Amino acid sequence: MLSNDETRLVIEVDHLRRFDPALTEAFLSNPYAYLPAFKTALGRYVENVKRGVDDDESGAAPVKQQATQQVKMNTEYALGFTGSLGNTQFQKRHVTPRFLNSSLLHHMISVEGIMTKCSVVRPKLVQSVHYSEKTGQTTKHTYYDEASASGVPSLTILPTKDAQGDPLTLEYGMSTFRDSQTAVIQEAPESAPAGQLPRSVNVLFEDDLVDRVKPGDRVQVFGVYRALYSAERKSFRTVLIANNIRYIAREDMILTVSDTDLRNIKKAAQLPDVFERLSASIAPSIYGLDHVKQAMLLLLMGGQEKITSEGMHLRGDIHMLLVGDPSTAKSQLLRLMLSSAPHAISTNGRGASGVGLTAAVLTDPETRERVLEAGAMVLADRGVVCVDEFDKMDINDRASMHEVMEQQTVTIQKAGVHTSLNARCSVLAAANPVYGTYNRERSVVDNVGFPDSLLSRFDLLFVVLDTLDPRQDRIIADHVLRMHMHVAHAEAAASAAAAGGEASAAASAAMAAASGTNMQRLEDIIEATQDNPDDADNDADNDAAAARGPGEDETPVYVQQGGSLYTPRGASSGQLFSRKFLRKYVLYAKHRVQPRLTEEARKVLIEAYGELRNSYGGGGGGGGGWQPGSEGHHGSYGTTLPITARTLDSMIRLSEAHARVRLSGKVEAQDSRCAIRLVRLSLFNDDTPSAADSAATDAATNTNDDVDPVAAPAGSSAAAAVVEEMIAAAESVPVHDIVRRMMGQRGLTEDEAGLEVQNALDRLEGEQRLSVADGVVYRLG
Repeated sequence: MLSNDETRLVIEVDHLRRFDPALTEAFLSNPYAYLPAFKTALGRYVENVKRGVDDDESGAAPVKQQATQQVKMNTEYALGFTGSLGNTQFQKRHVTPRFLNSSLLHHMISVEGIMTKCSVVRPKLVQSVHYSEKTGQTTKHTYYDEASASGVPSLTILPTKDAQGDPLTLEYGMSTFRDSQTAVIQEAPESAPAGQLPRSVNVLFEDDLVDRVKPGDRVQVFGVYRALYSAERKSFRTVLIANNIRYIAREDMILTVSDTDLRNIKKAAQLPDVFERLSASIAPSIYGLDHVKQAMLLLLMGGQEKITSEGMHLRGDIHMLLVGDPSTAKSQLLRLMLSSAPHAISTNGRGASGVGLTAAVLTDPETRERVLEAGAMVLADRGVVCVDEFDKMDINDRASMHEVMEQQTVTIQKAGVHTSLNARCSVLAAANPVYGTYNRERSVVDNVGFPDSLLSRFDLLFVVLDTLDPRQDRIIADHVLRMHMHVAHAEAAASAAAAGGEASAAASAAMAAASGTNMQRLEDIIEATQDNPDDADNDADNDAAAARGPGEDETPVYVQQGGSLYTPRGASSGQLFSRKFLRKYVLYAKHRVQPRLTEEARKVLIEAYGELRNSYGGGGGGGGGWQPGSEGHHGSYGTTLPITARTLDSMIRLSEAHARVRLSGKVEAQDSRCAIRLVRLSLFNDDTPSAADSAATDAATNTNDDVDPVAAPAGSSAAAAVVEEMIAAAESVPVHDIVRRMMGQRGLTEDEAGLEVQNALDRLEGEQRLSVADGVVYRLG
């Protein structure tokens, strides 16, 4: 402490517990009965350091000269605590604001959450010195409040006369003041139960703890939980009097990746179709929109954040906008993103304001002080913000997002407050066209109604249309009906599980979720009703995990039930990853994999960007505009987004995100080609490989086949041959018969054969050579 020029000694509670367990438990149950003595002992030791002797039994050992030089005269030193605080008779001492109750009053506890409000730093009078001109004497008055560790709360009125009635003058220079700041810690949004508001608690910081945190920071605060009487309101209010602050990573509050999970993650990354499997696992209850799901997966992964030598910040977060007809599952995709992302916050454009998205300066109703309150994008730092009804936002409120989306900061300059907050988040927005439904006679920009200054900040923009196709309508109807049938099975499974002991809580949660109307809860229903007897090892759980509750069961890798609903038609039921495993995979890849561009990938991106600018014209966000359903897309047609230097940045970010999906530290040509394909789909609804991309593909494969290597997984050609052979002999063939034929011919497992058959069926169905319904393949023509 002294060597680091600090005034607070942080003590590990486990060290104190090893020294005297009984004393430690008594101290944690009533800290203010022991803190004055602890503080006095620390003060005596520091005094000995001032004299140059150690405070041991002999009292004669010299202390290091470095520590002696760091001692400041007339400095008050404080104590802080960290580590495991154990449990009370009724509950744990490591909690979130939701679990604070009267049983924890006057206990040493730790509360973790997100900082939402911070007041300005104010001086608090500790000791006043008064001078009497008549007598020439000075008097001192010490003040205690309800937050003080010792002493009886005193009056806050400064004396103006002495005992003899002579006037007194306050000597400000000789008086002692202490820095004081109030803040609010709120329950993390992802930890709050569905349908309930996040709980919060007031925190008091003093001395060296002030200005250590700002709105949006995720912290764990150690302190004493006390109830203070408010004379104005004639009631008690609770406050946490802090003695230590620990910054915590977001993943510590959300998920714990065990050794088994790590092995499963690395094993899954070796699959040749891991990108397709992960993207299909994001929203399996929604049919189609494969390219949108793949883009959502890359948004979750994000690119590599960079800071140049000049200090320029290059964002790695990916922004995406969905626009199109109503009833095309745009809002459902956003809701499913909330359950797939490790950290996500949802908001609605109709009720959101500019300050609600960024930050606001408010007046505290009790102290009348200015406080800074974080908005949704600040609270979602290092996460995802899902903005539904983006078109309903006011134009001025949308303009407030420009700085956040590109610079990833929120600058506040109002009411005398000048500060900058971090808002390093991805934006996933959904909007309806300005005409209600998409007008195919008008350009994309006319339908969207957003300026180029905002559109250029989105890396991807996808137009989702409700097309009239009888064959596609039957497929979607079949998918939706099977989904509703599966809800009934989930309720029955939950009811059966409710009768069995330890599974009753999980089954009750499944029944409550199944009775809702949101489709995104279906995957969680299945996982909640599964019987996973293997418990995870809880010995390595950190304090954040302890605050969340008992250890969770081992994370299932694949969805084990409901394969007919969740997996694509014809694929095996174990193909899709479970929701919890998907979140852990994203969490590990985003925080542990730092990919770098290779020379090969750099050349592919340069050629693709040059072709985009030369062939289609840079900045083509207005004018005629590309129209969905048009056959041509060259030259005379514009684009959904302006093609600027930001487009190149977008391709780089998408390439890095695809490398993270493979858990690769290098961005290779295949990653760049996948990014280029998604950018082409976003700009022109065209996934045709560019000239440079085709040349690179031909050189790598020594073939002239015009097949996108990302879109056509290995083995699909052999499966397509089997499918064509079987439907040539019969007008209809069950899918499971094709899977068994593939397993026998190529020696594949059921999962591998099912995946190859599904890829072949999707391609042949897209070519209108067959149709699939109810697990049966029908020949067309």
